Amino acid sequence: YIGKDGKSFREVCAGFPFMDQGALPAEAAADRMRAMDVLISPFIDGISTRRGSAIAGFQHGVAVASTWADHTDALLRNDAPSSLILAPRDDQKAFTDKINQWIVSKWKNQQRGREEMEAFFERYFAWSVIARNTLERLRS
Repeated sequence: YIGKDGKSFREVCAGFPFMDQGALPAEAAADRMRAMDVLISPFIDGISTRRGSAIAGFQHGVAVASTWADHTDALLRNDAPSSLILAPRDDQKAFTDKINQWIVSKWKNQQRGREEMEAFFERYFAWSVIARNTLERLRS
């Protein structure tokens, strides 16, 4: 875990390996993120394509566990890789159950979803894709 609320997440993740790194500068946080198995990143208004902290998980090939709500983009609801673990924002049990299910199934098969998350990032969030889409919209 990276951030200031490690104690709360440690309780949710009881029974699973968990390291609390605390709040870190950006470069150190990126190094730690690459070593993570799961980025737990719930949002009260739901994950969206504007949530840089969650998108960083995709970029680093890390599974992302988050919440969905009204602001969650169709892309993340309908075309997301299996290592984007989503639950309704107001259902903590579903959130923790989905994380636990993902961990058990992926670890059992020794597949952590790194390649699919990196491919998802490259397909939708790489700078070259964003620049091309922006230019196409400007031209139309």
